[in-house]
Amino acid sequence: LSGSGGEYNSSRLAARHRVVVVTTNYRLGALGWARLSEGRANWGLKDQRSALRWVRSNIAAFGGDPRRLCIFGESAGASSVALHLLSPASRGLFGAALMESGSPIATPAGAAEELAADFFRHSGCGEAQRRGGQAVLSCLRAAPIARLWRAASAATAPPPGGGFLDQRTFASVVDGVEVPARPFELVASGALARVALLGGTNTDEGSGFVLPAVKRPLSAAAYTDYISKLTLRLEVPRANLSDVLAVYPPRPAADNAKLAAALATDFLFRCGTRHLARAMSSRGNRAYLYRFDQRARDDTSEPVDWGVTHGSEVPFVFERGSWIDSGNTSFTPA
Repeated sequence: LSGSGGEYNSSRLAARHRVVVVTTNYRLGALGWARLSEGRANWGLKDQRSALRWVRSNIAAFGGDPRRLCIFGESAGASSVALHLLSPASRGLFGAALMESGSPIATPAGAAEELAADFFRHSGCGEAQRRGGQAVLSCLRAAPIARLWRAASAATAPPPGGGFLDQRTFASVVDGVEVPARPFELVASGALARVALLGGTNTDEGSGFVLPAVKRPLSAAAYTDYISKLTLRLEVPRANLSDVLAVYPPRPAADNAKLAAALATDFLFRCGTRHLARAMSSRGNRAYLYRFDQRARDDTSEPVDWGVTHGSEVPFVFERGSWIDSGNTSFTPA
């Protein structure tokens, strides 16, 4: 997770809705999400919480109301919002949440440890990790930031010829403390903030991930193999693969690529969002769902037949972007 709040110009959003918009940065990069020594992880979530505390304490000076704070994010940002909804340490820091195209997810401890080991090795701290204790922390503190940046890129790079399912990323970790259990187990337990929620997804979220990563046409056999790998990555028990294929059956002698993309949309985005919203509603929270299905005719960021893909709504939220700013934007029929 990396990026700067400066990537988004919030001036139109603030002016149109008469709100104060505060953007935050992923300040820690891989160090905020790598599973460090002695199970330490999720410093990125803690850093976000520090920002929330600062906003709550200072927003009145900017004309805001600390009693009406809404946190919102898209993609990985939406997943962070979901984890703050589940975290007791974030209680009372906001009164509403908005999630665009993300759901409660966190990397299992084992997978996080493997990724961290590669990161330490590429950063020159592999031996320090093996010594344990404070050694790896001291090594990372002494390393030049450019080396850590290169190490993070090397650790997450897919193998030659690899695609979407081979990619790894630094993200929140099930560490037993900050994220004490798998997020959906926490949802089921009722560990939820008492706040209002608006969450939703785009119609074709999975297209941008799946369609450029599979060989077309995607045969029924290749489709089944792809879905098997997808369910394993998402920790869906292999015994459930037949159930998945019963709902999303491949078509013989046809291109099943868009079916795979539709399944990815549901698995990666829509189902998790709906599950969380239903759990919030069942506990007395106001919870609303949306589906974004509009595409500007002159949006050339991706092929038109991919549909309304991941991130398509962001320029509409901020009213910024190459085709939104052009002044000649024509929209699809409502």
